[in-house]
Amino acid sequence: MINSYIINIMRDKILLILFCSLLFTNCSLGNDNINEDLPDYLIQWHLIEVNGGIADVSHQFDLKVVIWVFNNKDANDTSDESLTITVTNNNTDDTKEDFLDSGNYNYSITEETDGNYITIEETEFGEVTFPTTTTLLIDTNELSTGSGADGYTYTFQRVLIPVN
Repeated sequence: MINSYIINIMRDKILLILFCSLLFTNCSLGNDNINEDLPDYLIQWHLIEVNGGIADVSHQFDLKVVIWVFNNKDANDTSDESLTITVTNNNTDDTKEDFLDSGNYNYSITEETDGNYITIEETEFGEVTFPTTTTLLIDTNELSTGSGADGYTYTFQRVLIPVN
């Protein structure tokens, strides 16, 4: 009886050791090729809505009408080269506020304790927020120098374009 009890305990311990060794040898904690299969994407920000102004307007835009692409420097780039935004503005309705015409613009982001503010071509335009991972807001009523009135809020939606 004692021998069968010892045999059962030994068998359970051997099975536990075997299970643990299989578990830990078949799992890899590090994978040097983790990003190899991930595609690269171009991030575009499509203007989808503009609200505010003196007339308290509300303009909606379809995707692909006004597109902003932020051309960021590589994190290792230490040059003084400016950050740029490439704007493609296909809006043909002059009654709709659409912010910037097509072109390339220098920009910078100023980080303050109360928010982040975008400056384009040396003019501060407003506070930048990301309410979701796919939404960008620029509120021209909120500046680093204080709040204003009758400005616009621009809402952009993120679109990912696969790049080869």
